Amino acid sequence: MRVALVLSLAASPCLAQTDGDARAVRAQFLSFLGGHGCTLSPDSVDEAVAAGTARETIRDLTEAALQVGEAKEQGAYIVFDDDVCQVRLPDIVSKYTVDDPEIRAGSPYVQNEIAEGCFVEDAFTLFAELEEFDPRAGFEAFITFVGAGIISGDVRFYGTSPQSTPQGFQIVTGPDCYMAPNIEQINDSHSFIADGFADYVRLVGRATECGDPVSQEAGLFAADLQGFDHSVDVEDQPPVNAWLDFEFLFITMAAGWHEGMTDVDRGTPRPPLCHYRN
Repeated sequence: MRVALVLSLAASPCLAQTDGDARAVRAQFLSFLGGHGCTLSPDSVDEAVAAGTARETIRDLTEAALQVGEAKEQGAYIVFDDDVCQVRLPDIVSKYTVDDPEIRAGSPYVQNEIAEGCFVEDAFTLFAELEEFDPRAGFEAFITFVGAGIISGDVRFYGTSPQSTPQGFQIVTGPDCYMAPNIEQINDSHSFIADGFADYVRLVGRATECGDPVSQEAGLFAADLQGFDHSVDVEDQPPVNAWLDFEFLFITMAAGWHEGMTDVDRGTPRPPLCHYRN
């Protein structure tokens, strides 16, 4: 069974627990797993163990879920169903913040015919330099910084037209940066990050076959989430972030839910962001 591969643990007796204790342990584990896309992987197992859940307990809970159809094997991963596990935003911690002098210096306020605000300039070079000129470490630091910043609302990739790419990742808090003319719209749109993330993950997981890029349905979902009406005769549309699905993508990249990702290759999504054919 795939559980043994994920856990790398030989079979052992079930832990002796009362029904109440067992339910509490299960609820705590599934709540934790929500931040990992409700997906059992070597990384999520290691973090669950570090947080205090025994490997034997994880194995027993997973085997039980598989037996009753509350979880499914997806390649080397096990994904728990939405009925028992609620996906939530991952806990992403960056060692860099928008208040760091180096980040501020690399994100000057600009005003031109395309955009106005604080945009991270030449991000790959900036973060590679911060990571002792190591491009791969710099890329990982950049992805983590952006993922954490989008979740917190300090960094956004915002634009109202899918045909016009934003100038870059925009810092929207702190001196000067909050004075950009589109800040109110950007801040108003931030609620969709938390409100839509779980549905985004589940939809992408259903629509994307493992080995392929994220399904284009992600863009339609992000527009619908913000109240965009795709009817051709609708003229008054709400100001939506046409790049919300790109922000979701960066969060999942920072969470490690993509395989083969390097500084020169975006890689491909892995469960929970994709499924394998049965």
